[in-house]
Amino acid sequence: MPTDSFTHTGAIELAEGETPAIRFNRIVKRFGDHTVLDGLDFTVRKGDRVTLIGPSGSGKTTILRLVMTLEESQDGYILIDDKPLTHIEKDGKRVALKDKHRSQMRKRIGMVFQQFNLFPN
Repeated sequence: MPTDSFTHTGAIELAEGETPAIRFNRIVKRFGDHTVLDGLDFTVRKGDRVTLIGPSGSGKTTILRLVMTLEESQDGYILIDDKPLTHIEKDGKRVALKDKHRSQMRKRIGMVFQQFNLFPN
C-alpha cells in the first residue's frame, strides 16, 4: 500500500441501538493506478465533529467528495444514518442503487465550500 494513501481502521464504540451519522465500510478509491483510499473503515457518531488532517493527496477531499456523491468508490459502502448512499450488497455482490434513491439521500447532505469566493455572485 502506498504511504500517501489514507487508511483508517480504528472502530469507535457505539452505544446499543445507536445509529452512526456516517459509516464508511471497506471503501476503496483509485485514480488510475494510484490508490487513494484502501479499505477505509470509519464511523462518525451523530453530533461528533471530525477533522481530516493529512498531506496533500492523502484522500481528505476524496472522502468528502464520496459523501457528496461527486465521486464513486470502486469498492465498499457508505451509509448515512444507516441507509446506503450509493450501493448495497445483494447476493454477495456490490449493486448500485437507483438514481431516485441517490437523489433522496443527497437531499440530506450539505456542503460548505472552504473558499467563500468560489462563485462570483
